[in-house]
Amino acid sequence: MKDDDRRLCKRAYVVVSGQVSDRFQSEQKVDCVILNLSASGAKVRFDDPLMSDQIKSITLAGTVEFEVEVAWTSGVFAGLKFLDTPVKVASVLAGVLPDGCLEFKVS
Repeated sequence: MKDDDRRLCKRAYVVVSGQVSDRFQSEQKVDCVILNLSASGAKVRFDDPLMSDQIKSITLAGTVEFEVEVAWTSGVFAGLKFLDTPVKVASVLAGVLPDGCLEFKVS
């Protein structure tokens, strides 16, 4: 079974600017690039390896902010899980992303 077959939400491959803030220094933002996005999370790339898994939020393109938790890290890449429900995330991002990329399976 391919990874995409096991995922709850369909991914869209994007290149979008973003910023993350951590739980301890919420005033300080770290720039990142969002590489893929779904109603359940995002894959992001940083300039330097992530030094902490304490990210609390991500802001997409300077406009939309979601609370997140770090699902995984690998060098300069990280997977972030949105803490909002996929339905809420999909409703916020519906006008931004292509049709079908925010579909998700209901179990």
